[in-house]
Amino acid sequence: FEGNADALGAWLRQFPHVLVDEFQDVNSVQYRLVKLWAGDGMNLFVIGDPDQAIYGFRGADHRFFGELQKDFPRSQRLALDTSYRCAEPILAAALEVIRKPPGRADVPLSARRKEGVKPRIIDVASETAEGIAVVHEISRMVGGATMLQSHEEHKGRSFADIAVLFRTGQQADKLEECFLKEGIPYRVVGQRSFLEAKSVREALTFFRCVTNPDDRFRFLQCLSLSRFDPSGKLAQAMKLQADPQTLSHPLATQLKAFKNVLEEHRARVGVERPEQALARWAEEGQLQDDEDMKRLARLAAGFEDMKAFLQRVLLCQEAECERVSGAVSEAVNLMTLHAAKGLEFPVVFIAGVEDGLIPMRKRDSDLDEERRLFYVGLTRAKDDLILLTARSRTEHGKVESRAPSPFLEDIPDGLLEREKVARKRKPDDGQLKLF
Repeated sequence: FEGNADALGAWLRQFPHVLVDEFQDVNSVQYRLVKLWAGDGMNLFVIGDPDQAIYGFRGADHRFFGELQKDFPRSQRLALDTSYRCAEPILAAALEVIRKPPGRADVPLSARRKEGVKPRIIDVASETAEGIAVVHEISRMVGGATMLQSHEEHKGRSFADIAVLFRTGQQADKLEECFLKEGIPYRVVGQRSFLEAKSVREALTFFRCVTNPDDRFRFLQCLSLSRFDPSGKLAQAMKLQADPQTLSHPLATQLKAFKNVLEEHRARVGVERPEQALARWAEEGQLQDDEDMKRLARLAAGFEDMKAFLQRVLLCQEAECERVSGAVSEAVNLMTLHAAKGLEFPVVFIAGVEDGLIPMRKRDSDLDEERRLFYVGLTRAKDDLILLTARSRTEHGKVESRAPSPFLEDIPDGLLEREKVARKRKPDDGQLKLF
């Protein structure tokens, strides 16, 4: 449009009004387009919140709010100063965080809902203790229900009322393991669950066949795995010919070898613990170094019986399928802080509120943007906000000491409730007996 008045004129005649949503997320090219399309600005409307500008890595710049007022001096600024989402104690804490950057325009913001409870900070020993604390809290909130009981009527929150937010996708790994072990349905938003990895899917397919010897569907599904039928010819022949006696000699030999493997594992599955059976499967397929298989084996360590383990995993997969199909999934939402923007939940946990995660300490990181990202996370909560800090965390195989996020220092003690989880727990303490 720049330098082509005819094209710009035709566009302006077709679209006389310009409305821009999420203005804090525009980049320089988009802002140039807005200026061109807006003409004299009399028919321009933009809405946004500079305190929620969290996409600087994509070129977005919240300073275009100031540029807009310079480029369109007759523009009128209206402040939306009432929060209809957050209860007052949550908003009060969030505002203390976002008010700190120098040069920020202070917009008085008040909560419509004056009642509520203070945000809580839970101090834990490690990321494992963090995951356990989260699932204990969720179990308490939903009345002690697990995914096996979630269809029954119970008091308290529903799983879908709850979100667990974190700074990096890597943090989801330990949380996901804890959710699976405790039997709490969950969905990982915006990233792949390790249960979707090819190696994991094939292992689960195989052991479902092992534990269901009379299920022909499972048998054919297992036979189709590349480990047993790389060409796909045997599985195709078995689908077309129910009688193995009619198979060619090479395919019959291949089928016999497959059945032998099945029988070997069936003989062991009754005496081996699930993690041992999975380790054997991984070794046979040269998957000892596969990180997803290692996670599956660690997860299985909490189970005595392979069938019980497979049932637990299947129910989690079904919760994810509901989400993919568009149905409302009765599951806790696990997502990054960035993915949570624009969403709201009655209950929000933020994991890893520690220096090095919130804020990230990278060479090109923008501390003010990290602060805004934390503010976005805080203001996703409607009723309950729980922040978790770990005193140590494993990074790249090395245990590192951690300090709480410096952003927490900006919140006066009177606005928070603080708790500390002891390092050791009794084996029968609470519902998480699997750990």
